[in-house]
Amino acid sequence: MIKVLVFIFIAELWNAAGHVCFTKGTNNLALEPLRSFNGAAAFFGKVIRQKMIWAGILALTIGLVVWIMALSNGELSYVYPIGSFQYVMIMIAARMFLNEKIDWMKLLGTLLVVAGIIVIAVS
Repeated sequence: MIKVLVFIFIAELWNAAGHVCFTKGTNNLALEPLRSFNGAAAFFGKVIRQKMIWAGILALTIGLVVWIMALSNGELSYVYPIGSFQYVMIMIAARMFLNEKIDWMKLLGTLLVVAGIIVIAVS
Protein backbone atom coordinates (compact mmCIF):
# COMPACT_ATOMS: atom_id res chain seq x y z
CA MET A 1 0.00 0.00 0.00
CA ILE A 2 2.73 2.48 0.98
CA LYS A 3 4.80 1.34 -2.00
CA VAL A 4 1.90 2.12 -4.35
CA LEU A 5 1.44 5.57 -2.81
CA VAL A 6 5.15 6.29 -3.26
CA PHE A 7 4.98 5.21 -6.91
CA ILE A 8 1.92 7.41 -7.48
CA PHE A 9 3.57 10.39 -5.80
CA ILE A 10 6.76 10.01 -7.85
CA ALA A 11 4.84 9.49 -11.10
CA GLU A 12 2.69 12.56 -10.51
CA LEU A 13 5.72 14.62 -9.55
CA TRP A 14 7.35 13.74 -12.89
CA ASN A 15 4.08 14.45 -14.73
CA ALA A 16 3.75 17.86 -13.10
CA ALA A 17 7.37 18.63 -14.01
CA GLY A 18 6.65 17.61 -17.58
CA HIS A 19 3.68 19.95 -17.84
CA VAL A 20 5.68 22.84 -16.40
CA CYS A 21 8.40 22.15 -18.99
CA PHE A 22 5.80 22.07 -21.78
CA THR A 23 4.40 25.41 -20.64
CA LYS A 24 7.84 27.00 -20.46
CA GLY A 25 8.70 25.54 -23.86
CA THR A 26 5.58 26.89 -25.51
CA ASN A 27 5.52 30.37 -23.98
CA ASN A 28 7.22 31.90 -27.03
CA LEU A 29 5.32 29.98 -29.70
CA ALA A 30 2.56 31.79 -31.57
CA LEU A 31 -0.43 29.98 -33.05
CA GLU A 32 -0.84 32.42 -35.94
CA PRO A 33 1.16 30.39 -38.49
CA LEU A 34 -1.19 27.40 -38.20
CA ARG A 35 -3.51 28.73 -40.92
CA SER A 36 -1.66 26.90 -43.70
CA PHE A 37 0.29 23.68 -44.16
CA ASN A 38 3.57 25.58 -44.42
CA GLY A 39 2.74 27.57 -41.31
CA ALA A 40 1.88 24.38 -39.42
CA ALA A 41 5.12 22.75 -40.57
CA ALA A 42 7.10 25.82 -39.45
CA PHE A 43 5.31 25.77 -36.09
CA PHE A 44 6.07 22.07 -35.65
CA GLY A 45 9.72 22.78 -36.51
CA LYS A 46 9.84 25.42 -33.78
CA VAL A 47 8.23 23.05 -31.29
CA ILE A 48 10.73 20.24 -31.85
CA ARG A 49 13.64 22.66 -31.42
CA GLN A 50 12.52 23.69 -27.92
CA LYS A 51 14.71 22.09 -25.25
CA MET A 52 11.97 22.48 -22.65
CA ILE A 53 9.55 20.49 -24.83
CA TRP A 54 12.07 17.63 -24.92
CA ALA A 55 12.57 17.94 -21.17
CA GLY A 56 8.80 17.69 -20.78
CA ILE A 57 8.65 14.60 -22.97
CA LEU A 58 11.43 13.00 -20.92
CA ALA A 59 9.71 13.88 -17.62
CA LEU A 60 6.36 12.51 -18.83
CA THR A 61 8.05 9.34 -20.07
CA ILE A 62 9.64 8.78 -16.66
CA GLY A 63 6.28 9.52 -15.06
CA LEU A 64 4.62 6.96 -17.33
CA VAL A 65 7.13 4.26 -16.37
CA VAL A 66 6.62 4.93 -12.67
CA TRP A 67 2.83 5.07 -13.22
CA ILE A 68 2.97 1.60 -14.78
CA MET A 69 4.90 0.44 -11.71
CA ALA A 70 2.13 1.85 -9.50
CA LEU A 71 -0.54 0.10 -11.57
CA SER A 72 1.34 -3.18 -11.42
CA ASN A 73 1.32 -3.01 -7.62
CA GLY A 74 -2.18 -1.67 -6.99
CA GLU A 75 -5.77 -1.76 -8.18
CA LEU A 76 -6.79 0.69 -10.90
CA SER A 77 -9.83 1.81 -8.91
CA TYR A 78 -7.44 2.89 -6.15
CA VAL A 79 -4.40 4.08 -8.13
CA TYR A 80 -6.21 6.25 -10.67
CA PRO A 81 -8.18 8.43 -8.22
CA ILE A 82 -5.13 8.89 -6.00
CA GLY A 83 -3.33 10.07 -9.14
CA SER A 84 -5.61 13.11 -9.04
CA PHE A 85 -3.07 14.49 -6.59
CA GLN A 86 -1.39 15.72 -9.77
CA TYR A 87 -3.84 18.66 -9.75
CA VAL A 88 -2.40 19.78 -6.43
CA MET A 89 1.18 19.37 -7.64
CA ILE A 90 0.51 21.26 -10.86
CA MET A 91 -1.13 24.14 -9.00
CA ILE A 92 1.85 24.41 -6.65
CA ALA A 93 4.37 24.05 -9.50
CA ALA A 94 2.55 26.66 -11.60
CA ARG A 95 2.76 29.08 -8.71
CA MET A 96 6.42 28.34 -7.97
CA PHE A 97 7.87 28.06 -11.47
CA LEU A 98 5.44 29.98 -13.69
CA ASN A 99 4.35 32.70 -11.24
CA GLU A 100 0.70 31.89 -11.82
CA LYS A 101 -1.85 33.30 -9.41
CA ILE A 102 -3.87 31.01 -7.16
CA ASP A 103 -7.31 32.49 -6.63
CA TRP A 104 -9.96 31.26 -4.21
CA MET A 105 -11.80 29.21 -6.84
CA LYS A 106 -8.65 27.29 -7.80
CA LEU A 107 -7.85 26.74 -4.15
CA LEU A 108 -11.39 25.57 -3.35
CA GLY A 109 -11.43 23.19 -6.33
CA THR A 110 -8.08 21.77 -5.36
CA LEU A 111 -9.19 21.29 -1.76
CA LEU A 112 -12.23 19.39 -3.02
CA VAL A 113 -9.93 17.14 -5.06
CA VAL A 114 -7.79 16.56 -1.97
CA ALA A 115 -10.92 15.68 0.03
CA GLY A 116 -11.85 13.14 -2.63
CA ILE A 117 -8.35 11.66 -2.57
CA ILE A 118 -8.54 11.29 1.20
CA VAL A 119 -11.92 9.54 1.01
CA ILE A 120 -10.59 7.08 -1.56
CA ALA A 121 -7.30 6.54 0.29
CA VAL A 122 -9.00 5.53 3.52
CA SER A 123 -11.54 3.29 1.85
